[in-house]
Amino acid sequence: MAQQTVYVAPGEYKVISFEVVPTEARTYSVSMDGVDISFTAAVAPITGEIVAVRMYYEGADWETVWALPGVPGVIPGKIPLNSEIYLTPTWENTSIVDIVGHVELKVTYPDGTERTLSAASGQDSKRSPGGQAN
Repeated sequence: MAQQTVYVAPGEYKVISFEVVPTEARTYSVSMDGVDISFTAAVAPITGEIVAVRMYYEGADWETVWALPGVPGVIPGKIPLNSEIYLTPTWENTSIVDIVGHVELKVTYPDGTERTLSAASGQDSKRSPGGQAN
């Protein structure tokens, strides 16, 4: 329990500040000289979502292949074998608190094998609510 002793002269006032860091979601009570205050600390949902995906490969222009609301787009034409393909997913912080986002891409090959790729740039960057990263 944090305590603080403050001395004030007659007619004098001082603003006293306390910092409280809730450690779990529940109702907390604070009592000061007969004044009772309570507050509820709630767990803020941490949410983010991919809002668009753009793609590039040698010999083509950057193109949006998927965007909300929508369904996965069809990539026009054929991509040459052994081409490096660049994907830029854009994710948005849709929560009410700052978050750090991490995007991984799961690739399924025609033979059924799967591989998870982690982005080479823009990973684990902090975003404020409504902020986007790609």
